[in-house]
Amino acid sequence: MTPTPVGGSRADGTVVEGFQFGAFDKPVVDWAAADADAKERCHAWGYTNAERFAGLQKICQERNGYGMCMQTEVHVTCQCTGPAPGQ
Repeated sequence: MTPTPVGGSRADGTVVEGFQFGAFDKPVVDWAAADADAKERCHAWGYTNAERFAGLQKICQERNGYGMCMQTEVHVTCQCTGPAPGQ
């Protein structure tokens, strides 16, 4: 599973990536691909790199009748770093 861009801000130099999984799923996340995608987006904005912030934001999208989260969305924020050459 590879997180995909779900938000961000060129002005702030941040990229937000996310993925979803069900209550009984055990997601295996391809962080290398996610980091490469964030770096590519930052590069398009004039930065040279991207670094993931520590921690994940988990958002329950759906609960069952017992309050158990059945669908979770996870967001991770990356900070764009370093100006591109010539900037």
